[in-house]
Amino acid sequence: MSDMGKNQETVEEFITHSFDPFKNETTTKLNEPTIFTSSGIAFYTMNIERFQSAGATDEDEGFDVNRLVISGMTEPKDHSSTLDLWGAVQINEIIFNCDQQNVVCEEKWSEVPEMDDGDYMERYRAFNTNLVIFESTDELKKVAFAKELEIRVSTQYGYVDLDDVEEEAFQDSLKLFYNQTYDKNEHAEEVEKIKEKSRENTKKLEEFEEEVASGGGCFIATAVYEREDHFNLIVLRSFRDNFLGTYTYGRKFISFYYKYGPSLAKKVSGNKFLKRFFKFFVDLGVLIVRKLRIG
Repeated sequence: MSDMGKNQETVEEFITHSFDPFKNETTTKLNEPTIFTSSGIAFYTMNIERFQSAGATDEDEGFDVNRLVISGMTEPKDHSSTLDLWGAVQINEIIFNCDQQNVVCEEKWSEVPEMDDGDYMERYRAFNTNLVIFESTDELKKVAFAKELEIRVSTQYGYVDLDDVEEEAFQDSLKLFYNQTYDKNEHAEEVEKIKEKSRENTKKLEEFEEEVASGGGCFIATAVYEREDHFNLIVLRSFRDNFLGTYTYGRKFISFYYKYGPSLAKKVSGNKFLKRFFKFFVDLGVLIVRKLRIG
């Protein structure tokens, strides 16, 4: 028996095509999102996709649009502070300054953020998904192949200006997406270099995954410190074995961490912004463990 309601999916090296026969909709998306941060406030993942529909019925109007799917999550804070940062994960628009000309792409979905349950330290996070629409494929191409590009993300809390590295990573993703989705001859030589860089990053992540899988289990901390024998890892492992492991909730946390830690560590290892973000919390945890002499 076939899977009920499962979309037809074709996975290529850089692009995934998904077709829903019941809605007559096709989604073509890049396989790797871009990550950017607003220090001390939130971090975001942003991915480009082409969303097409021929209409499920004769009355339905077809469409073909490129959109950015942006997921935002505030940094863990107390309940009141998280509510204050609520608007940081609600995107209003993105302004692309392309060779001194602005391309403005608006958010079209207006989802209301949610808040996760507080963890054992009563820290909370607000999260939301936003859809930002390119009005035309020409706009997408203009941003992708601009010689000079500045990006500002406007939220209900304020705005985030991406730094040079984040802007380069995002523009590379648009170049690759346009080349693979619309015209494989477009800037082919430049895109080939982007492909090679992507393959190298994937290889490094796979090698890192093998390392953490055979290591001591401090997946994210290992990604942050980039070495298995760092002194702080010894502190954290002692805390795990001699404190967390002696309590029921501690053992539940260890089980949860071993389930989700490796996949998160892969993302942290391959992105310097996430590495910097998590390093603050790992260092803070080590400081607390040493000050209180627990574990």
